[in-house]
Amino acid sequence: MKKNMYSVLLHFFLFVCLVIPLHTTANAANTTDDCLQILTSDFAGNSAKEFIGTQHLNITDSQYQTIRTFTLDLTEKYSSTKDKITAIYQWAKDTSLKASVGEDAPADLEENDPYKVFKEKTGVCQGKANLCKTMLAAIDVPCIIAHGYWEREGHAWDFVLCDGKWGIVDASMCQISLDDPSDISSHYKTDSLEAVLYEKDGFEFTYYLGGIGAVGYTGNAERLEIPESCNGYPVISIAAESQIYYEHSFQDITAKELVLPATVKYGIYLSDYEIRSFYSKSLESISVDENNPVFASYDGILYSKDYSRIYSVPAGISEVTLKPIEILEKNTLTSLSNLRILKIGEGTKELEEDAIENCEHLEKVYIPDSVTTIAYEESNGNVYEAFSGCPNNFVVYASAGSAGEAYARKKGLTCKDPKELFPADYSKIDELLKTVPDDSDLYQYTPDSVSRLKEAIQAINRDCTAAQQNLVDEMAKNLETAIKKTGSSTGYSGYQRKPKSHSRIQKRRIQKHRKHTYQISPAIRKRQNRLRNRPHLQK
Repeated sequence: MKKNMYSVLLHFFLFVCLVIPLHTTANAANTTDDCLQILTSDFAGNSAKEFIGTQHLNITDSQYQTIRTFTLDLTEKYSSTKDKITAIYQWAKDTSLKASVGEDAPADLEENDPYKVFKEKTGVCQGKANLCKTMLAAIDVPCIIAHGYWEREGHAWDFVLCDGKWGIVDASMCQISLDDPSDISSHYKTDSLEAVLYEKDGFEFTYYLGGIGAVGYTGNAERLEIPESCNGYPVISIAAESQIYYEHSFQDITAKELVLPATVKYGIYLSDYEIRSFYSKSLESISVDENNPVFASYDGILYSKDYSRIYSVPAGISEVTLKPIEILEKNTLTSLSNLRILKIGEGTKELEEDAIENCEHLEKVYIPDSVTTIAYEESNGNVYEAFSGCPNNFVVYASAGSAGEAYARKKGLTCKDPKELFPADYSKIDELLKTVPDDSDLYQYTPDSVSRLKEAIQAINRDCTAAQQNLVDEMAKNLETAIKKTGSSTGYSGYQRKPKSHSRIQKRRIQKHRKHTYQISPAIRKRQNRLRNRPHLQK
């Protein structure tokens, strides 16, 4: 008996320690309740009417009319909005519509089409959410499709406005709560919405993980600064690309520079919820507020704060210099049509398969000696490699005996000295140029020394590579010699430039100075006058 009691107590203890804390944690970070609170606060009245309709759904007018006619017939016997919504939910739940989420979901995206789901009575959770929104539009009920998780499964469902309150309708998981959705909201984690909630300074925002996410831009600024907040909520995410519908995507921006504030901590991307490439070909640089705890930037590229991972490379960039990252993972740089020159950071050790992918105009690649592994495998007539989809004639810059040279040899690519890709060091020349006399002072030097100095300056060629450093060093030597010879001629009086003209005030000061300096005695002045009046005495 005691043994059974101890067993019961043990199981109860484990339940308290494991189950209850997990439930508490889930409720402590309930993003669905946060989202419902925002919707209730800002979109409970007429402002919610913008969420009525099928504007962004893949459906024709005739298809919508078919669904609308069916919906009106289905709900005509009900008088209240709540009963009509419930009838739509019951129909969707009680038919043979499959609850397909996560790994069980079919790959055919047409399953998301509301009309196809309506006719064939099958589809994934997104398709059924789209169908419910279509049916709710027929009875003029505001509806927003939500994206996130049901328990641990990626999922889509509907937020519905009924009698001034936002509730949950989920035909896939057979869940509905219109009066008090908190009784089921703990099962849902809301990441984002298929709707633009706010607009500010040309930006479009939606809900995201307890804050606001920037999902689009309608302006034409060249320097695009994401605001830190909107409508009192922090802007914590930005959608570079998304499978979620947004009319004015950041993919279409014309800005050259994008600036992220300290508040942005996430990107919206359904596969992994990270920021990916901005495919706007005008974007050349991404910069980040230095106080941002998650992101940092280097040479216009978006990194993690510790520079251990690349998050986004602007599609408009033509030359990329990477920070040292131990492993360049799959799709690190992908579909960058403007990329011409790539310099991999010294310290990188491995290039995984498809690390640099579909960069169709790639011309030059520097591979440092630190790289020891470059993916390359031939199998059944196919090649699996690090530079997949890139030109077959780009030039590799790598040291002799390195993995980069070996890769170039396998591919039949030209391999050159890496010094040819980097500029020479002009620091000594720049320091010497600071000591060159100003043009206004050159009159005091000999013509030959001035001529040699000018020739040395004109001979400086700024286009030399590191492989031509000896030429740059020779230029610096000649310049230094010319400066020294010029300096040794200081004070030479055989060649003087005509002095500068003086102002009226300066001339008066000079005359006064001369009069004071060359003052003669009265006796001498009297004798000079006497001689001037008697010319015969001057002989």
